[in-house]
Amino acid sequence: MQPTDPTKFTEQAWDAIVKSQEVARRFKTQNLEVEHVILSLLEQEGLVKRIFAVANVEIARLQQQLEAFASRQPKVVTVDQLYLGRGLDLLLDRAEASRQSWQDKFISVEHLLVGFAEDDRIGRRTLRAFNLDPQDLEKHIKSVRAPRKSRNPTRKTVTKPSTNTVATSPNRPEPGNLTR
Repeated sequence: MQPTDPTKFTEQAWDAIVKSQEVARRFKTQNLEVEHVILSLLEQEGLVKRIFAVANVEIARLQQQLEAFASRQPKVVTVDQLYLGRGLDLLLDRAEASRQSWQDKFISVEHLLVGFAEDDRIGRRTLRAFNLDPQDLEKHIKSVRAPRKSRNPTRKTVTKPSTNTVATSPNRPEPGNLTR
């Protein structure tokens, strides 16, 4: 799945995808990959940290493992253009499948975490170090989600600007353009 339409994502999930480009550039890599999105999510406050806390995952250690993995990836001198890596493409496909199975309206950070847990490149191995498998992480995600009144956050249509609208963030690129 190409992440080109911000209206398919919650603001927090889209912001993580956009900011993952900065993370990839920090590691001087040409491919935008799973580790960059998850590191970007870990830099945010909120739901991801709460989910990992419930799952007894030490955030600092997880971040350190992901950074070490990212540091070992091939580097380029200058990062002029970023390309969607195969792992991230598969993660986004799994996130979309999770969104559909949970009957949610938007791809959220929870769906991105499900995709991470099922990632064969880095996700499964990293979470295994915390005694977590994809099913366990999904249970923790659902336990954190349970108190919500609705699985579809209250939103107005994209054509009606609001702070709850996916595409109205001033830092949000236009659909089809990930770079700022």
